[in-house]
Amino acid sequence: MSSKSSKHPPVAAYQSKDQGKQRRFIIPTISYDQVKDMEAYRRVQRACGAVSHVVVVSSAGISTNAGIPDFRSADGLYNKALPGFSELLGPEMFDARVLQDREKLLHYGRAMGALRVASKRTSPTACHNYIAKLHEHGRLLHCYTQNVDGLQTSSHPQLAGRVLELHGNIHHIQCNRCGQPPDENPDVIDQLFLKDGYVKCKKCGKRGDTYFLPSLSSLLTLPGGKSGAGSKWNLRPLPPGLLLPKVLHNEGSWEIELDGKFMDELEQTDSIASLLYILGTSIRTDGAAKLIRALAKRVHNNNGIVVYVDRQILKDRKLASYFDLQIESDLDVWAKDACQSFNNVSVAFLEIVQ
Repeated sequence: MSSKSSKHPPVAAYQSKDQGKQRRFIIPTISYDQVKDMEAYRRVQRACGAVSHVVVVSSAGISTNAGIPDFRSADGLYNKALPGFSELLGPEMFDARVLQDREKLLHYGRAMGALRVASKRTSPTACHNYIAKLHEHGRLLHCYTQNVDGLQTSSHPQLAGRVLELHGNIHHIQCNRCGQPPDENPDVIDQLFLKDGYVKCKKCGKRGDTYFLPSLSSLLTLPGGKSGAGSKWNLRPLPPGLLLPKVLHNEGSWEIELDGKFMDELEQTDSIASLLYILGTSIRTDGAAKLIRALAKRVHNNNGIVVYVDRQILKDRKLASYFDLQIESDLDVWAKDACQSFNNVSVAFLEIVQ
């Protein structure tokens, strides 16, 4: 995992026997609670605790112990109606068509309000705290998160310049018409979401029913040859926009950047990483899979390793060739052990491996 380490083993080292025309890949896996794996588990924790440049890709699995549901597990939001919102199915939370259906929109607003309130009341998990500890000690290059709960940065504001929220943040609100954020207290907005299911943009509402457009007046001529300059035009009034959480819906896309750097630049910065952690994600979306493949290639080119940590075995075997190891574990149990191993690494040892 250092510049002095041996070259990363070829992908073929992890291939199983051919099965027909399709070649399968197997990720070496160790379980934290299996006696036969305990020594290997401790050795991996110690080795990872010594790495000086780390990149993290995280998802909903790191927030479930905080009481925030994930999406694709058996009990996840995508497999049932939202608790308390039986009219809205879990998958519809990120379906842009919901915003075009009045009744669904009201349920969506209330559900988002409830999720905003719940995430404010919860505490960060051990996994969130471990990521913050990596940053505290100058080892975290970037954390790419698919989570929209904002828990990583709200609990650790110092991470704002290191965490890239790929799918947005439910606590970032903007008007769907003018694009401006509101001035109201966030708690007031939450209560309006819960009560009414929607919140109107007051900045749009301040424009009134009649509009004066000085930029256009010089181009227009009134009947009789009079200039439109200095006149008020009775144009069709635009209704105020609605305040909505700034999250990515499944039909949408956006250009992702952090501190003025776009994805290609961020990935290039992460090329010096010796360790890539993939935490609590089923990797079921194309965007997540593409990002992980790109980062894994860069880390492997730097003779680093890629470690997948989750309670469930990775189902998509097409991605298995990009991983060197899976740790089958509850995320918080693993994170607490990782913090302990991190604390036990001596400065002298770090100087040797860097």
